[in-house]
Amino acid sequence: MLMNSKIFVVKNLAQIEEALTPLVEYVTEPNKIDFDEDIVSIIYYLIIHNQQLTKLSLAVIRYLYKYCEKIKGLLLDMYELINAYLDYGTDIILPNESFMKGIYKVFEQGLKNDKFKNEPFFTCLLIQTWVLNCAKIPQNIVQNLANIILKDIETILIEYKNSLTLGEDNYNFLGDFTVILSCLINYSNIIISIFISN
Repeated sequence: MLMNSKIFVVKNLAQIEEALTPLVEYVTEPNKIDFDEDIVSIIYYLIIHNQQLTKLSLAVIRYLYKYCEKIKGLLLDMYELINAYLDYGTDIILPNESFMKGIYKVFEQGLKNDKFKNEPFFTCLLIQTWVLNCAKIPQNIVQNLANIILKDIETILIEYKNSLTLGEDNYNFLGDFTVILSCLINYSNIIISIFISN
């Protein structure tokens, strides 16, 4: 309730972060706790209320993917958090290889999800947004993401067709295709070479 208050969070940022710093230890092993989604929400509010990345938000970037591993996907709360990182911290995140690896692992977990419901779609939207807005994303990361998508594209298409046959539409196949197109905008040579090699 307190974290919902922008005035409270901005005014007491130092004290809040000092009190919550021990939570970073739990982020590294989310399987041992049942309040990891609360930690994700807290980090989100710290960022959006202060309109910048805070010490605590930077401390957890490397471990956020473990939350995705635990829930076996990427849900709306993580989608919102990663977008907050994009909105207020690309200048800090992009030049830092360790931070980018943490973000990439979140994307990777979302794409590996085998439920074919909303989780991969959220991931696709995130990757699209990051690629379109961050021309400095390391090429190897874009290439790795594209490879994951292309590797699973046949399986995904089969699942998508099956869902339509059953009168369902549980998976947005166009989501993955949109990611590839957005990558093409900024990294056409890389993606074309991947298409050729596959």
